[in-house]
Amino acid sequence: MALLGGPCRVRPGRRLVAGAAPAAVAVLAVLAVLAAPAALAGPAAAAPAGLLVCTVQDPRLAGLSGLAARGGQLYAVSDQPPAAVYELGPDCGVTAVRPVPGRFVDVEDLALRPDGTLWLGDTGGNRVRRDVVALHALSADGKRTTAHPLRYPDGPHDAEAFVVAADGTVLVVTKSSSGVAGVYAAPAPVLPDETTPLRRVADVDLRDVPGRTPGDGSTLVTGAALSPDGTRLVLRTYLDAYEWDAPDTDLVAALRDGEPRVVPLPASPQGEAVAYAADGASLLVGTEGSPAPLHQVPLARPRQGRAPAAPASPVGGLVPGALGVAAALSLGLAARRARSRATGAPVGSTGGTGGGDR
Repeated sequence: MALLGGPCRVRPGRRLVAGAAPAAVAVLAVLAVLAAPAALAGPAAAAPAGLLVCTVQDPRLAGLSGLAARGGQLYAVSDQPPAAVYELGPDCGVTAVRPVPGRFVDVEDLALRPDGTLWLGDTGGNRVRRDVVALHALSADGKRTTAHPLRYPDGPHDAEAFVVAADGTVLVVTKSSSGVAGVYAAPAPVLPDETTPLRRVADVDLRDVPGRTPGDGSTLVTGAALSPDGTRLVLRTYLDAYEWDAPDTDLVAALRDGEPRVVPLPASPQGEAVAYAADGASLLVGTEGSPAPLHQVPLARPRQGRAPAAPASPVGGLVPGALGVAAALSLGLAARRARSRATGAPVGSTGGTGGGDR
């Protein structure tokens, strides 16, 4: 992935055409995605609220800050100590815990590499603002952990989002109350136990993106994910997600020159975690809190001149009563989201400025 140019600003994107594409993730026993006729009506129609997959009950994940999915497995991390990767089952119950030794300050995101290595982003700055942060790599067998320190070139930042590109390049995206997120890159390979200098390669201005939910809650970046094929990148906020195409896997160029699609997210107390489902056709989003709902959000990518297809059940069939449950869920989420739009803050929060330990 080429690291192109200096600081830049993303151009305003177009609002996502409402609808949904087929979505699947084998690990999750999902009810069924509700295909309401209004969802196919066109750009003016409300986007699907998302499907409640399951609810995380384990108190160790009350600070859920990162997700990753592959095949039949879902992984999660918390910003609360001790540092560990939690494997989740179909009901969001913890099926295994992988402790991650080392010194941590604020773990805010998670990435899964093709070789099975899990990368934890100790990049948060709510507790302590730092100009040196770190990524910690946990081997696929869980037996080896390596720390990869990264240094900002321009002083401390708070960051809750990072991705590792196909070629190993690291991108860290800051969380800023200005609404302009800084994108910092470390060229591959980042070396263990050796501080790698970051370079500011882009500025992503979310304030003027058409179709975003009004309020600061839709400009504070709280998570990031890379699609399974490496050709799409998503940044999430408390209220919306923004997806960019990177057909040549050049993520910096995509953020600089591309136009993001706005993906409205289900209302949540403090949404930070995001991952692509195993097939890349939907997002999995989670929130801090206990209990914490985990939602699946279809990504609408309609072909020109055709209405988007109705989403298929990820488990290949309808669970009895699923449509009724999904309908009730959609109405409840719509009401909660309307309230959050009025304040511009995540549901249950005291404000939308990113203050406090988030």
